[in-house]
Amino acid sequence: MYANGQGVTQNKIIAYALMNISASKENSGNNVALANRVKLAASMSEAEIESAQLLTRAMISKGVTAEISEYLSTHHKNKK
Repeated sequence: MYANGQGVTQNKIIAYALMNISASKENSGNNVALANRVKLAASMSEAEIESAQLLTRAMISKGVTAEISEYLSTHHKNKK
């Protein structure tokens, strides 16, 4: 969704964070989220990956929905 901008504005940092959480939950040999995260990371800068990892930790501790809202609010303010 966020990786391709399907129904939302494209955001690689949020997409990476969501894939990161999903990849950590999947224990099978066919971890699609892990493969997608690796593919996405190849198109991101180190700074973007670091931001996504920080967002992942915040999502785990405070909740996914709340952190996406906060991130988008903060990110939108910084673009003005």
